[in-house]
Amino acid sequence: MRRISCAYLAIAAFVLYPIASVTIPGLTDYPNHLARMHILAAIDASADLRRYYELHWTPMPYLAMDAMVPLIARIMPIYDAGRVLYRPMSASACCWDCRTALRGA
Repeated sequence: MRRISCAYLAIAAFVLYPIASVTIPGLTDYPNHLARMHILAAIDASADLRRYYELHWTPMPYLAMDAMVPLIARIMPIYDAGRVLYRPMSASACCWDCRTALRGA
């Protein structure tokens, strides 16, 4: 069991290093997500943003980033807030994929 856990960690570190080692990961839609997070975090304080954007919340899947990053962005820059959420989510997804692949399920 310990050997498998070490394998999960090694594979996750290898796969996640390119994403975790840069400020903006090379994911094509990530800058768009960060821009949306900036709008959500700053719309109350910016008349310019309120002039061009309105918030219409509807129940949808995958709203974790929309709910958490604007709150985290109150205490740190938006890039750091995105990394705080994105890196653990990527690591857990990678470990889950490794687990599934190694167990053959």
